[in-house]
Amino acid sequence: MTTAQTELDETLLANLNRQDSFYGRALEIAAKLPESFKTGQHRDELLQEFALVSLEISRIDLEMIGAKELYFETGHKPSPRLNQTMANIKSKIEQLIKLIDRSEHIAREVKQRLTPEMDIQTRVQRMRRAYATTAEPREVD
Repeated sequence: MTTAQTELDETLLANLNRQDSFYGRALEIAAKLPESFKTGQHRDELLQEFALVSLEISRIDLEMIGAKELYFETGHKPSPRLNQTMANIKSKIEQLIKLIDRSEHIAREVKQRLTPEMDIQTRVQRMRRAYATTAEPREVD
């Protein structure tokens, strides 16, 4: 392997290790989401944190575009360390997909359970407003 190839490997490896770290954080957050959707506690904070971590992963990916293109253009074979890091990331992405699917399923169940209650609340609020409007004294000309 030439010096240029080694440097390219090291650049990709460093960035992929950074991504791997963020994917680990995303997994920690995603593991809390199913329970959060059930209880409604900390849901918004977790989703916001998950979005920020996802943005960081995307930012790193954008930083690597040139190195990735060069890597594939030159036909390099990944080093064992690079292969292992990519396998770790792949595994974390697969775990994330499962956790997100589970969270979405729970969110749909909660929505189905709450929709009739919300419809009743909305109807009650409308009726109160309507009665409040008709009950207010009007000025007669």
